[in-house]
Amino acid sequence: MMRIRSHMIMIVAVFMIYAGASVTTTVVQASTRLQYAELCAQEIAEIQPFSCMDGVEIPITVNGKTPTEYTPKMTCDRPALLDNNLGGFTSDGQCVPHSRILNQSKGHLQISIMCRQKKIRSADDTQFDEIDIITHNANTGATCWFQAKSSDHTPISGKDVPSPQDPDRATFWESPKTVKEEACGNCHDNDPFMYSPFIGQVWQHVPTNPFGRYYHVDGGFG
Repeated sequence: MMRIRSHMIMIVAVFMIYAGASVTTTVVQASTRLQYAELCAQEIAEIQPFSCMDGVEIPITVNGKTPTEYTPKMTCDRPALLDNNLGGFTSDGQCVPHSRILNQSKGHLQISIMCRQKKIRSADDTQFDEIDIITHNANTGATCWFQAKSSDHTPISGKDVPSPQDPDRATFWESPKTVKEEACGNCHDNDPFMYSPFIGQVWQHVPTNPFGRYYHVDGGFG
């Protein structure tokens, strides 16, 4: 089914060349994303649609307690490893609350989802600044990376997040080339699932395979 969908989108791209450059570009970009997503589904597993709000919240504490108020650039017990000030975006620091982790793993087919908050929002806010997915086959080592965020740094909805294999919403996700340029593998160089004191607070919700095989599935990612 996935191969048929990808081929159909490629055919649509050819027929729409005469409809205008912008339309053609969008369809071709969707096709590239779907090709990578399909390859990852074959090597690892399909990712199901989800809501970030179903994930477990990563605590932000000060002296072991949840603060009554969060402020930009505050200090906390276990700050996020990344400062998130990249590409012209200025975050509220490394102690921003309400990021969430969601686990879709089934046995050796491991899928870890992180919905990142880089700006201070309420706990029930369904807007997030970035959504990241790591999929990993613990038997073979095959690993794929997916990322969603807006180009103008506006938040994106984490309420109804589509699967990267969804042909109708493929452009919700960044292209494999763009994700590759984020250099996720530079930090996650020893294992797909990187431990830090921040993530360690919910480590039981993160799949692990510290001594297993590990390689990046190609298909535009590299």
